[in-house]
Amino acid sequence: MRLLSVTTYAYLPAGFGGSALSTHDMCLALLERGVRPTVLVRAHKDLARVLRRNRKDAVADAAFGYDIVRAIDAVGYIDRVVDSFDPTVAVVQSGRQIECVKRLIARGVPTIVYVRDVEFDRLSEPYFTHPLVSYVANSDFTAQAVRRRAGIECAVIPPIVRRASYATESARTHIVFINPKPEKGVDLVLAVARRLRERAFLIVEAWPLSRWERLKLTIAARMCKNIVLRKPALDMREVYRHARLLLVPSRWSEAWGRIVTEAHCSGIPVIATDIGGLPEAVGQGGILIAPDAGAEAWANAVELLWNDAAVYAGYVQAARTSAERPEIDENVLTERLLAVLSAAQQGRAFRPLRFRAARRF
Repeated sequence: MRLLSVTTYAYLPAGFGGSALSTHDMCLALLERGVRPTVLVRAHKDLARVLRRNRKDAVADAAFGYDIVRAIDAVGYIDRVVDSFDPTVAVVQSGRQIECVKRLIARGVPTIVYVRDVEFDRLSEPYFTHPLVSYVANSDFTAQAVRRRAGIECAVIPPIVRRASYATESARTHIVFINPKPEKGVDLVLAVARRLRERAFLIVEAWPLSRWERLKLTIAARMCKNIVLRKPALDMREVYRHARLLLVPSRWSEAWGRIVTEAHCSGIPVIATDIGGLPEAVGQGGILIAPDAGAEAWANAVELLWNDAAVYAGYVQAARTSAERPEIDENVLTERLLAVLSAAQQGRAFRPLRFRAARRF
């Protein structure tokens, strides 16, 4: 099987979003099963500048063990990749999804739309039905949102997280927060850090920060003195080996919450907003807090898990158990994905999965 994965977002090592990391793990898992993946992505701005200077549209590499084509215009480059690669099936991951889909089905390529968020207002065009198009959602929450929005049924396959790339022994010294953007709740984390000045916080970049966002974050960290900032990490074990807790105070409706699964691989409990698909990701391995709760509620949850050894140990075990659920096991998910890839070529549907919610706080 020759799989073409397409996104109009920047990719590793320049783009560290959940979609990119999930695509990477997907490709590695499929490689082990004899699938040949090629990933077509948008070139990040610095690379695009070099390509334009050299009058090139794209460049290819195999930096991560599979072919990656980085194009100034990923949508416009689809035809050339189809001509050279002749994919058996395609998966459109994120970004300008429907524009990519239309290009692919015009070439007769069976295409799967992997719905990884519910920000439908960002779509250039609405989802549609077609004999060559199938849909996969990363959570029950996402699948239900697509059903309500477009009347389309999705197979449900949570993000593939390869345990060996994330599991580590943690010193459990820091409260970790990843992706300090407003929609991810950075202001709430800073407020909690100011309340709990005796606790150490580690804030890790993921999405690019504007100059103003980075300046504000740097000033806040210097004023608090209990916050360590670090750049994005390709090897997240460098982050999780310090984590006692992971905070996920998202303001928007997360479709899944990949970092929750990553943390659970090391038995790290999670405190997350009770919103979107986060309850599915957290399972029993953490505490959910109401979206309208303030910093005090979050600080109280942190202190509960920090100070009560018995409670913390229970959540550590629950996090490990959550990571071992069959419905998010990397091998189970890979086999389901392979089944969906085959089904996409035959126009068959695939049943969704159901998840247990976490405890409300």
